[in-house]
Amino acid sequence: PMYLGAFLAGLLPFTLSCFFRGKNSFHIVSFFLGIVALVLTASQSAIFGFLAGIFFLLLKYRKLKLLLPTVAFIFVFYLLFVKKFDVNFEESMHRRLNYYKTSLKMLKENPIKGVGVGNFRGFYQIYRLKKGLQYHISPRWAHNDFLHFLCELGIFRGGFLVFLILFPLFKKGDLEEIPLKASFFAFVFTSLFAFPFQRISTLLLFAFFYGLFFKDGTTEKAGIYGEILKFLNFLFLFYLILFAYGQCEWRRGISFFEKTNYSASADAFEKAEKIFPNFYELKFDLARAYYRNLQYKKAVEKYQQCLQIYFDWDICYNLALAYVRQADLKNADRYWILSKWVKPEL
Repeated sequence: PMYLGAFLAGLLPFTLSCFFRGKNSFHIVSFFLGIVALVLTASQSAIFGFLAGIFFLLLKYRKLKLLLPTVAFIFVFYLLFVKKFDVNFEESMHRRLNYYKTSLKMLKENPIKGVGVGNFRGFYQIYRLKKGLQYHISPRWAHNDFLHFLCELGIFRGGFLVFLILFPLFKKGDLEEIPLKASFFAFVFTSLFAFPFQRISTLLLFAFFYGLFFKDGTTEKAGIYGEILKFLNFLFLFYLILFAYGQCEWRRGISFFEKTNYSASADAFEKAEKIFPNFYELKFDLARAYYRNLQYKKAVEKYQQCLQIYFDWDICYNLALAYVRQADLKNADRYWILSKWVKPEL
């Protein structure tokens, strides 16, 4: 729901701007149908991001009279159809505060290099304990994309990525760029409380708007400044292509695994691992594929790599099974005991 909500939050300000410019009834119908879909996702971060984008758009277009009816419509629809099913708002905010406190501790102790791409969840528990917070499930992301990038990449690499994302908001432009800036603003605001930049579906929409932002020879007119922008855009596009390729191979591996084609599954996971070398979940999937493909030695190696990133009963349990297949009962007993220690009901 959050990814769909973030997608709509970024798209709807642009849709509304099309109505302002063309007065086409199709645009306004699409806009309000999109609002209904957005509210039904029940993603508060996406709804707040959308409101921020709309506020930016109406403020720049000097159409403040439309702001109140739009906000009122969303508020009434939310109360009537969504709020009664949403009983976890306070709990969600409490969890986020814990995530942010732990993330800041992680960043404070790893300011330059970060903890490494894909290692946020694996290191989370260590810094949660250092922060003295009660037990809660380690999240995959910090629920703030910018904080997440800084934790994994450090202040220099992460800061550079944040700069690329925020740059269009600070670039001077004409009236034609207001809709794009509104969509950027919606994305950015949503990412302050969620993780839309962690999924290729929302990244592609962002990249599409990013490309539109520098169309019509804007960079050619800017000299060396424009050449730098071209290079930065190329890097961003290259990152998106690699990200998409890795995601596709990962999904192919899962599909092959479900079809019991474990050899093809392992091949696809291996290709994805070259793009995401530190994602323990991908390593876990690859280890399972090796195990089912009777490659027990490789399975043991991957499960061990998983444990170096993230300690979990499921990894210990499957590692014990792999050792049994290798007739290494001593290590099998060791990891079986560890899995029982983490999850006594086994």
